[in-house]
Amino acid sequence: MESKVVLTEKNPHEKANVISKLFLTWSFSLFKKGYKQGLSISDLWQARSGDASGRLGDRLEEAWKIEQEEAKKKGAKPSFSKAIVRTFWFEYMMIGLVVGVLFMVVWPLIPFTLALFIEYFSKEKTPESYRQAHIYNFLMNLFSTLSALMLNHTNLAQGRIGMRIRIACCSLIYRKILKLNRAGLNNTEAGQVINLMSNDVNRFDLVTLFLNFIWITPIVVPVVCYLVWQHVGIATLAALAVVGVQTVLVQVYLSHLQGKLRGKIAKRTDQRVKVMSELVDGVQVIKMYAWEEPFEKLVHKLRKMEVGYVLRTSFVKGFTTALAVFTERFILFSAVATFVLIGGNIRAQITFSLVQYFNLMQMICNIFLPMGLAYLAETKVSIKRLEEFLLLEENEPEKITANMVLDSKSLIADGTEKEKKVQEKQRVTGLTISNVTASWTNDSVVDTLRNITINAAPGEFVGVAGGVGSGKSSLLQLILGELMPKSGTVNLGGAKVSYASQEPWLFVATVRENILFGLPYDRIRYKKVVRACALLRDFELLPHGDSTLVGERGISLSGGQRARIGLARACYRKADIYLLDDPLSAVDTHVGKHMVTECVMGLLEKSTRILVTHQLHHLKGADKVVILRHGEVEIQGSFDEVSRTPLFAELLQDEEEEEAAGEHVKMQRSISVRSQASSISPAEGIIGEDLIEQQVEIEEITGTGRVPGKVYSKYFSIGAGCCLLSSTVIAILFAQVITMNNVEAQYVANVPLFRVANDTIIPLNDTLVNATESAVTEGAITSTIGAITTAFLSNDTMETTEAILNATVFDTTIVAPAKINDRYYIYIWAAAIVGCIIATSG
Repeated sequence: MESKVVLTEKNPHEKANVISKLFLTWSFSLFKKGYKQGLSISDLWQARSGDASGRLGDRLEEAWKIEQEEAKKKGAKPSFSKAIVRTFWFEYMMIGLVVGVLFMVVWPLIPFTLALFIEYFSKEKTPESYRQAHIYNFLMNLFSTLSALMLNHTNLAQGRIGMRIRIACCSLIYRKILKLNRAGLNNTEAGQVINLMSNDVNRFDLVTLFLNFIWITPIVVPVVCYLVWQHVGIATLAALAVVGVQTVLVQVYLSHLQGKLRGKIAKRTDQRVKVMSELVDGVQVIKMYAWEEPFEKLVHKLRKMEVGYVLRTSFVKGFTTALAVFTERFILFSAVATFVLIGGNIRAQITFSLVQYFNLMQMICNIFLPMGLAYLAETKVSIKRLEEFLLLEENEPEKITANMVLDSKSLIADGTEKEKKVQEKQRVTGLTISNVTASWTNDSVVDTLRNITINAAPGEFVGVAGGVGSGKSSLLQLILGELMPKSGTVNLGGAKVSYASQEPWLFVATVRENILFGLPYDRIRYKKVVRACALLRDFELLPHGDSTLVGERGISLSGGQRARIGLARACYRKADIYLLDDPLSAVDTHVGKHMVTECVMGLLEKSTRILVTHQLHHLKGADKVVILRHGEVEIQGSFDEVSRTPLFAELLQDEEEEEAAGEHVKMQRSISVRSQASSISPAEGIIGEDLIEQQVEIEEITGTGRVPGKVYSKYFSIGAGCCLLSSTVIAILFAQVITMNNVEAQYVANVPLFRVANDTIIPLNDTLVNATESAVTEGAITSTIGAITTAFLSNDTMETTEAILNATVFDTTIVAPAKINDRYYIYIWAAAIVGCIIATSG
């Protein structure tokens, strides 16, 4: 299958020069186009060669196979995290080294040169000092610019690696789904896969941004402490103690707590998505039986449990943010206050350089490191969930060759390869099943199939019947290789197999694309298949013929229409053996008769056909009829021979009773499209297929224009309420008042620079050189430190208030969607059943 949107414009990054890559000017054209006319999917560029999903998936899959083999040799459980490290360690390590140079060398040089530059203004002015001041100024600006460029590019590069890991994991999940056997499918749910693809893999985008700081922090802290020690000496230990307590004791615990909560959230989300998928698919049945209220309570209970853990996580993150905001000034306060108490000299170069040093330490220790630990804990939970999914049982080729004689490469026909010119007498296309016993689970008490022996010659029509649970579908799964035999052999003779499942499914595409399923369009064969599967009348009724979009984003089809499209998909594929798993159960009697006559015994007459059905009268034309009972072949022979047995009469009686019961409660089905015939004929509808299809999808998933202000007000009123919004506004005003009336900070800023010696203040400012030394009492020092304390606390109060505001907004963004979801559920339950038929689950 090909993508509906083909990106034709190559990525300009490939041909961009060094300057363009350095300042990202190669991307300006896209922003310019978006500003003028808006962007669509077709305006995007092709992905860079190293970001292709197929290549990334191949790399990770190869590493995962190596990890599985090594773990198998050691008798241990394979680790998916090791496979990820094996795949992406080198590129991430190289970027990590650049990040280390940035924070260990370049960034500390900024306050270092700043102190030297400020020192010029407190020294005697000479030509030599003037020249050095310009050098320090140049270096300070150079390091600042270099740090800005390095920080942005390293973040971009680390984010790109996270994106690559996410894409590779998604590709690996898709490949795993295609390999799962029935036992593996029974151990997973659609909700779990959706959660893995939408939530768990996104953790890689976040953790790669901060993971390097786990090893950078232990190096940066001693470097910064050494540089701070040169200015304030032993007072550095006071700041280091504050950082140590908050980083080691508080932040590590909070990071561990976030990881535990993430695991609980993931489990609740899996359960909710699973239940909601089932409810949406079965909404018509729920409404017919008036079960809306109990299911609404169930959904509300599941959502409440999930939101409860999400809120707890948000409070932890809000508290972490508040600590980060508070710590920056508190570290500086502890160092300066300690320095004053031990009789240190307060100078401008010391104060301004300390601000930069502690800003770096606070950013590393209280922001980047905690976020790295928190995201690492969450990512470990996601990796564990991915690992459990990737270790589910799958169909292994080596098992097929051991117990089954078939060509696994030609098991399912792809319809694109050329036929080999082999003489007909050398090619065996018949089916032979010899004394096969099979079971879906290894520890089952009773085998699913026992002592099955069936032979089907080339071109033979074999009908399979039996009661519910007799093993009819399992027999077809055995032929497909989904069910592994414990004993016996299955010989396809190199034949190609096409399969129509018992539960037909449609993907988001046109009807014709659902039938072709990626094969090239053959007009003659397509018409034959459509006619044989009784789809011509449906094409006349559909709005755009076979160009009508179906699936989750298209119109709804009846069960019979879906079954016939699924049968047409199997019949369009050229194969030697066709496995048809009860395609007649969802269609009316006359339509079923047409399908058997025109399709099974007409279009496919030259191929081997195995039809599973409950409607025994359709098997009159079969060359052989097989009756299964409790997983064993009870009767096998021609229709006349089988029809004279008591078991056949029993099955026939059950069929008649089911038909009688169905007639008693039968409701007239109405086609789920408009009743009038479309003005576009099937042939004409095919012409405009691509245009119609793209318009429908884009209209549904994108929008243009501005969001009205009332939408925002309604959103916050739902999530916060009037009281919380009023409190938020008051808190904002309070923070501004603190900023404008910070008299204490102004007083500290106006205090002349001095040093303390022998209980005297010695002014160091040039304007106070002639001032007389005055005695200093203990109260004077206390009042000075008190002013400093008040200044820092007032700033911290302001910043803490802002952190609380951020937590409030974050809490609102959680509560509001939860309440909106509850309202949507109510609207779904309150909708008329006709609307549920017309609207699709997508």
